[in-house]
Amino acid sequence: NGDLSVHGKPLAAVTFKLAVDAPKGSTELVLEAPCEGWAVGDELVVGSTDAGGKPEYHTVAGFSANRSTVHLESPLGAARVGTRLPVAELGLTLDGRATVS
Repeated sequence: NGDLSVHGKPLAAVTFKLAVDAPKGSTELVLEAPCEGWAVGDELVVGSTDAGGKPEYHTVAGFSANRSTVHLESPLGAARVGTRLPVAELGLTLDGRATVS
């Protein structure tokens, strides 16, 4: 039993998936949807797409005009998957895209 206190501004969405692969050294993340409510200076967590990989923490440097691309202050230390993998034999598509929060 206890109280939980959460501080910050309410956002319509806080987590997005990548729309395209982001190579190591990239300072741009193309998201599946516009990131309304995020601001320059916000800190983001970019999830790992490698087994045993670690998330990375980055600061927002800017946005594209449609807010679907986030510009980072520092480059990615590792590549991140942003595409889905169709598996025809199973009739399904695997979604291992990195999340950005």
